Amino acid sequence: MGGDAWTCDDARLLKAQLGSAVMGLALIQLLPALWMYGRLPALRTAPHRVNTTHRLIGLTAFLLSLPIAQHCITTYGVQLTDTRLALHSLTGCFLYGAFA
Repeated sequence: MGGDAWTCDDARLLKAQLGSAVMGLALIQLLPALWMYGRLPALRTAPHRVNTTHRLIGLTAFLLSLPIAQHCITTYGVQLTDTRLALHSLTGCFLYGAFA
């Protein structure tokens, strides 16, 4: 057996790792967002670099999510046969449409 072929388990592992990284970045992104909108009373007005950091974290999370979306779209497509699958498919389409 050669080690060149990707298996379904490899794709799932990669999606899980990227998804975990995206979730972590999304949680981290909340802190500068709260700072920018003055929801952290212990901190003064956020300097411009906080805005830039917030945007860079968001861009990184979005870029890391692209391989996940590409795999889901090419492997599964939009499925409306089951409520859970339909909700997952439509939510993914909506979110990527909103971000793009």
